[in-house]
Amino acid sequence: MKIVKIVIALLIIAGTAYWAFDSVNTRSYAGSGIEFTVGNGSSVSISHEASEPVLLDITASSSFAVTSSESDLSGSGTREGSGRNVVYRHQVELPAGTTDFRVTRGSNVTFAVDGAAEATVVPMQGDAARTTLIVAALVIIAALFYISRTLEHRWIKAIMPKSTPSGQTAAQT
Repeated sequence: MKIVKIVIALLIIAGTAYWAFDSVNTRSYAGSGIEFTVGNGSSVSISHEASEPVLLDITASSSFAVTSSESDLSGSGTREGSGRNVVYRHQVELPAGTTDFRVTRGSNVTFAVDGAAEATVVPMQGDAARTTLIVAALVIIAALFYISRTLEHRWIKAIMPKSTPSGQTAAQT
């Protein structure tokens, strides 16, 4: 039964480490016709060097809003369709250079660039990233303690120096 508890604790450690890494890891996309999905609070930086503007299609299955470094590109999704086929869409033409966006409301927001471009996505910044890493560290430490307690802290006995009844270690005598 101990082995099952240890395996579960190790799975919790692995899952927590993956979640923390995936939550704060910066992602990069490059090529022609790139498409990627982001969530609330994500920062997106898109750059392209074409002489003409390229179309950026931002869609989601629920309401969303984005802000941009260029105020005329900010906006929220407009509802299209009805019933199960509803989609919220915000289309803008990206000028040459780098444009920054931040998803201020919504989840599973898809950015699709029609043309050659490079994009960098930062899922979390500042306090949110720090909080995620602290929570992950606490969960991992708690799981490691649980494993140690399940094994009756035998590893501590292995690294502690042996002591004699008089209080001296074997090396001191």
